[in-house]
Amino acid sequence: MTSRRVLITAALPYANNHPHLGHIAGVYLPADTYNRYLRLVGVETIFICGSDDHGVPITISAQKENSTPQEVVHRYRSIQEQGFSALGISFDHYSGTSTCEGHQELAQEFFLKIRDRGDIEEKVTDQFRCSDCDMFLPDRYVEGECPLCGASDARGDQCDACGGAFEQNLLIKPRCVNCGSNPQLTSTRHWFFRLDRYEERLEEWLESREGWRDNVRNFSRGIVREGLPARSITRDLEWGVPVP
Repeated sequence: MTSRRVLITAALPYANNHPHLGHIAGVYLPADTYNRYLRLVGVETIFICGSDDHGVPITISAQKENSTPQEVVHRYRSIQEQGFSALGISFDHYSGTSTCEGHQELAQEFFLKIRDRGDIEEKVTDQFRCSDCDMFLPDRYVEGECPLCGASDARGDQCDACGGAFEQNLLIKPRCVNCGSNPQLTSTRHWFFRLDRYEERLEEWLESREGWRDNVRNFSRGIVREGLPARSITRDLEWGVPVP
């Protein structure tokens, strides 16, 4: 046994669906393999993971299944844990963001720290609101045509077809995912992370990477040099960690 200690984490799966092969092959099997290898060579490890219980994907699933968000989370987290166990993927600790002790307090503490050092700012923006559903439509609640490539199924602030990101109010022919009606732009207040403050540091980090393919490095460099827009980190939802 060496004196080296390693913490291994894997991306948190949304607790709103069954895990599929892509999840296993791309995230959890590599992490589990790495964990097992380190232990075989005498390295002390801790392998942790858990479900992402908050956010729009959970509330959408709850509405579709006529359940509460917590019921959806409880059901699918159990299914995911059973799947991991059946595949022999073993975590030292597995929980969820709605049940992990201290998660809310830590998230709020982090929010206040980045606010105090100027990394986030509060702004009034125009967001789509559905009068029929009587709710604002954050990201996945609204779809329409991509303003960058014209794809018909772009989400509220990004397009999976072209990989582009944009302000929600630029979406063309928007429609509410819940009822299909046309939402209207309405003013609301949100907090935004100022990515522009880290452009220079991020480009320096990209240039220092070794072993990257040229096309990957050039693609990443191009995104940074185009200018990184501030991204909203809050949503008009009741299910989630409250803004302190």
